Amino acid sequence: MKLIGVLVFRQLGSTPTAAGGPGGGGTAILLASAFQLASFGYFERGSVKEICTFGCREVASRAGPGQREIVKLNDGSYLCHVYTHIDKISVTVVTDGEYQSRVAFTLLGHVLDEFRRLHSTTAMTATHDMELPFPALPELLARYEDPVKADPISKVEMDLEETKNVMIKNIDQLLERDESLARLVEKSDDLSWQSRVFVNNASAMNKCCNIL
Repeated sequence: MKLIGVLVFRQLGSTPTAAGGPGGGGTAILLASAFQLASFGYFERGSVKEICTFGCREVASRAGPGQREIVKLNDGSYLCHVYTHIDKISVTVVTDGEYQSRVAFTLLGHVLDEFRRLHSTTAMTATHDMELPFPALPELLARYEDPVKADPISKVEMDLEETKNVMIKNIDQLLERDESLARLVEKSDDLSWQSRVFVNNASAMNKCCNIL
């Protein structure tokens, strides 16, 4: 079971309907992030971080307020859990398919509450990517790395029946008709050349983001 990362975004403007915002693929700006990449090879970590940022930005930019969603990445190998507050702050938690979703959403809730407590004003005036000070984020990520240990500590508020009602989607279900993975990848500032090649090749083999 892997907990890979937590990323906090803010949606810009109204509910997005097309690509082209910050990062080149959506209308969401990154405000804070932390990753657990020790389980990946040294030379993989940069691409994993970039691909998670790219995928989560696309998910966060399209997530409706007040809805918990799970979006499949890597052909279902990884899951992006997302929740967007009414103030358009979106928190995403990336895990593998074995990590307990109810624990991921509990972590998400703690991150959202703490971030809004620290940065509710600053976040509302931000217009571009930045890493706002968030010392609790790495600590929360480390605490929830093992969901079995985190579950009793977190005093989970959402039971299994609620989790079953969370909608699980593929990224392609979030895109507009004129959007494609190739276009989003080409415009994205989140991806290096190596990561773009990986995403395009993997998608062609149906092993990466299920966008096409």
